[in-house]
Amino acid sequence: METTKQHYEGCTRAFRALAEAHTIIATEIERALSYNFRLSLNEFDTLVCLDNQPQKSAPLSSLAQRIHLSQPAISRLVDRLDKRNLIAKIGCTEDKRSLTIQLTEEGCNLLVQAIPIHDQCIREKLLKHLSHEENEILRLALIRVIEENAAQTER
Repeated sequence: METTKQHYEGCTRAFRALAEAHTIIATEIERALSYNFRLSLNEFDTLVCLDNQPQKSAPLSSLAQRIHLSQPAISRLVDRLDKRNLIAKIGCTEDKRSLTIQLTEEGCNLLVQAIPIHDQCIREKLLKHLSHEENEILRLALIRVIEENAAQTER
């Protein structure tokens, strides 16, 4: 029978493995995006998030939640993307909380170039080390974790 200590150590090892794998993959993606496009991973994720919206736009507050950044951090990120004309700010400039952020044509064009680099990093640092079945199991397990936690948050 498994002891409490063994159970705890198993949980800790699983979490540490997940955290370390994430660090390895995210570091490689960050390096490649920065080198090739002068983009951080959060900036890339913001562009992807906007690209996935029906009008290629979203309220600033919603972006902060999706990218998991504080309001000040997402405001600074948006300012950097705006200076590069990758996004446009739409709305009231006095109250940044009410801003809508729109992906520009330049932002779309950069994404077309950056997505293959992002995908290559994931293939190189994650997928090539897993069989197709292992990849599918991992994908489904992580989706279940996300969905179950989202459901608990909504309650």
